[in-house]
Amino acid sequence: MTTNLLIFFAIPLAIIIISIALQKVLRNPFLVAAIIFSILLVIVLALLDPLYLIAVVAYTVLSYITAVLTCLFCRLLRNSNIGDCMGCGGNNNNNNNGNEENETQVVATLSEGTNNQFNTNGTTYYTGCYRRRR
Repeated sequence: MTTNLLIFFAIPLAIIIISIALQKVLRNPFLVAAIIFSILLVIVLALLDPLYLIAVVAYTVLSYITAVLTCLFCRLLRNSNIGDCMGCGGNNNNNNNGNEENETQVVATLSEGTNNQFNTNGTTYYTGCYRRRR
């Protein structure tokens, strides 16, 4: 009874949590699945029970699917305005406490020979969030 609970509930739940954490760190679903596969294969070979090899393949597929879903979910949050609350990055400029730490103001002064359509004094202001996209 405890073996069935371990195989069908505890280990898959642990695989899902570890896959999400590895995906957030490594950002590569194939590498996440390969790490999970190699760890589980070493454990199964130490136990020497061929029945668990089928479970290793199933857990590897579960790990890959979890990593891909995490990647897609973070990409969706990164493109929306609520990405910072989940740690996936984002492009919102408003923090919870009201100050705007991520906002940078850039002032570009155009030379005298450049035609400036918006300002007559040659100064263009850009206020935006500068973050590196991966």
